[in-house]
Amino acid sequence: MKVVATLALIVFVVWTAFNRERIFIRDPIASVYRNNAKQEGIEVYLNFSNDIVVQKRSDPPSSPTIVQHWDKVPAIPVGLACLHWLACLTQADHSPVLPSSPDGKHSETPLAQMNGRHIQYVDDTGAHIRVEL
Repeated sequence: MKVVATLALIVFVVWTAFNRERIFIRDPIASVYRNNAKQEGIEVYLNFSNDIVVQKRSDPPSSPTIVQHWDKVPAIPVGLACLHWLACLTQADHSPVLPSSPDGKHSETPLAQMNGRHIQYVDDTGAHIRVEL
């Protein structure tokens, strides 16, 4: 039994290492501000390269927003699978996305400003969103 558990652990660690760009882990201490007002009930998920998924906790869950370093455009991820309050998994390292703007114009969405501690972007309603990690 110990051998099976050890092998399962090794497989899990190797799988996680290869998929570290696709796995988003919940950050319970992240804060989200909308127009400088702190928001409650919003979950922030973070991956290895500090890309984020922001999702409002509701029933049914609202559509999430993803901001990735490679394009810095806030968008709606396609095929995002989540275990609530734990983790999310995208389809690829560079997750396929849909424009979050109501008119569907991806090119007119302002780019996010990202560093190791803060991510700032403008959402589809024009509100300024700041995520502090």
